[in-house]
Amino acid sequence: PISTMPAGTHGGNLDNKANGIGSTIYLPISHPGALLSIGDMHASQGDGEISGTGVEIGGHVLLKCHVIPQKHLYPSSSSSLPKEQ
Repeated sequence: PISTMPAGTHGGNLDNKANGIGSTIYLPISHPGALLSIGDMHASQGDGEISGTGVEIGGHVLLKCHVIPQKHLYPSSSSSLPKEQ
Protein backbone atom coordinates (compact mmCIF):
# COMPACT_ATOMS: atom_id res chain seq x y z
CA PRO A 1 0.00 0.00 0.00
CA ILE A 2 1.01 3.60 -0.60
CA SER A 3 0.28 6.09 2.17
CA THR A 4 -1.76 9.19 1.32
CA MET A 5 -0.01 11.17 4.07
CA PRO A 6 1.97 13.12 3.13
CA ALA A 7 1.30 14.02 -0.48
CA GLY A 8 3.89 12.92 -2.97
CA THR A 9 4.45 12.42 -6.69
CA HIS A 10 1.80 9.66 -6.50
CA GLY A 11 -0.82 12.19 -5.36
CA GLY A 12 -1.87 11.41 -1.84
CA ASN A 13 -3.38 14.10 0.36
CA LEU A 14 -3.59 17.06 -2.04
CA ASP A 15 -5.40 19.45 0.32
CA ASN A 16 -4.42 22.81 -1.12
CA LYS A 17 -6.50 25.91 -1.78
CA ALA A 18 -5.21 25.99 -5.39
CA ASN A 19 -6.93 22.65 -6.16
CA GLY A 20 -10.45 23.75 -7.01
CA ILE A 21 -12.94 23.99 -9.84
CA GLY A 22 -11.15 23.78 -13.18
CA SER A 23 -7.85 22.50 -11.74
CA THR A 24 -5.60 20.22 -13.78
CA ILE A 25 -3.41 17.76 -11.89
CA TYR A 26 -0.87 15.47 -13.54
CA LEU A 27 -0.05 12.22 -11.71
CA PRO A 28 2.35 9.52 -12.87
CA ILE A 29 1.18 5.96 -13.47
CA SER A 30 3.72 3.78 -11.70
CA HIS A 31 2.25 0.34 -12.42
CA PRO A 32 0.34 -1.21 -15.34
CA GLY A 33 -3.36 -1.42 -14.48
CA ALA A 34 -3.05 1.20 -11.74
CA LEU A 35 -6.25 2.45 -10.10
CA LEU A 36 -7.36 5.97 -9.18
CA SER A 37 -9.15 6.93 -5.99
CA ILE A 38 -10.42 10.35 -4.94
CA GLY A 39 -11.49 11.38 -1.47
CA ASP A 40 -13.39 14.01 0.41
CA MET A 41 -14.21 17.56 -0.60
CA HIS A 42 -13.85 20.62 1.59
CA ALA A 43 -16.11 23.67 1.86
CA SER A 44 -13.10 25.73 2.86
CA GLN A 45 -9.45 24.87 2.51
CA GLY A 46 -6.19 26.57 3.31
CA ASP A 47 -2.83 25.14 2.37
CA GLY A 48 -3.07 21.76 4.09
CA GLU A 49 -4.89 20.34 7.06
CA ILE A 50 -2.51 21.60 9.73
CA SER A 51 -4.78 20.53 12.59
CA GLY A 52 -5.69 17.26 10.86
CA THR A 53 -9.26 18.38 10.13
CA GLY A 54 -11.12 20.15 7.36
CA VAL A 55 -14.61 21.50 6.67
CA GLU A 56 -15.93 18.34 5.02
CA ILE A 57 -18.91 18.50 2.63
CA GLY A 58 -20.78 16.20 0.30
CA GLY A 59 -20.91 16.96 -3.39
CA HIS A 60 -20.61 15.76 -6.96
CA VAL A 61 -17.43 15.52 -9.00
CA LEU A 62 -17.00 15.52 -12.77
CA LEU A 63 -13.61 13.98 -13.41
CA LYS A 64 -11.89 13.54 -16.77
CA CYS A 65 -8.85 11.29 -16.98
CA HIS A 66 -6.43 10.96 -19.87
CA VAL A 67 -3.34 8.81 -20.17
CA ILE A 68 -0.59 10.96 -21.66
CA PRO A 69 2.54 9.12 -22.84
CA GLN A 70 5.66 10.43 -21.12
CA LYS A 71 7.13 11.56 -24.45
CA HIS A 72 4.28 14.11 -24.69
CA LEU A 73 4.95 15.51 -21.20
CA TYR A 74 8.54 16.46 -21.97
CA PRO A 75 8.61 17.38 -25.66
CA SER A 76 11.69 18.82 -27.31
CA SER A 77 9.66 21.90 -28.29
CA SER A 78 6.36 23.40 -27.17
CA SER A 79 4.98 23.01 -30.71
CA SER A 80 4.72 19.24 -30.16
CA LEU A 81 2.43 19.53 -27.12
CA PRO A 82 -0.94 17.77 -27.46
CA LYS A 83 -3.76 20.16 -28.41
CA GLU A 84 -6.70 20.72 -26.02
CA GLN A 85 -9.99 19.34 -27.32
